[in-house]
Amino acid sequence: MNYAEALAYLDEHASYERTGRVDEPSLRERVRAYRAALAARWPNAEVVFASKAFPCTAVYRLMAEEGAHVDVASAGELKVALDTGVRPEHISFAGPGKRDTELSQAIAAGVVLNVESERELEAAARTAVAGSNPPASDATAHAAATSTRPERPAER
Repeated sequence: MNYAEALAYLDEHASYERTGRVDEPSLRERVRAYRAALAARWPNAEVVFASKAFPCTAVYRLMAEEGAHVDVASAGELKVALDTGVRPEHISFAGPGKRDTELSQAIAAGVVLNVESERELEAAARTAVAGSNPPASDATAHAAATSTRPERPAER
């Protein structure tokens, strides 16, 4: 069956599931190339996969194996990243409107937390103090972004 025939078949069957394919060797090659290019110019820069764009467990695992970082935007994505072997210090949790439970999970996991509002900042500070994990720095000094990890302060 060629590509056109496959599309015609799928169009005839309304209950089909969408499928995707990832060329693993090419993706690995690109991650390595990006890492090398960034390291040559900015030694402290990291490649970060925006998992919201394609939350695929195989891609999370590949990113972990290649040493890339993963950006998550929900508690579900955070769980998948952790479950597939992404190291907590290689995970950043971003996105507006994080619920208090999501903030708590991110802080407990030890991931980099991008705080995007004063409400999130206050909730993260309360959660961190309640969990005996004080914020990395004076929380009021970083209204746009902060980190709960002292060794990874927010960069501007």
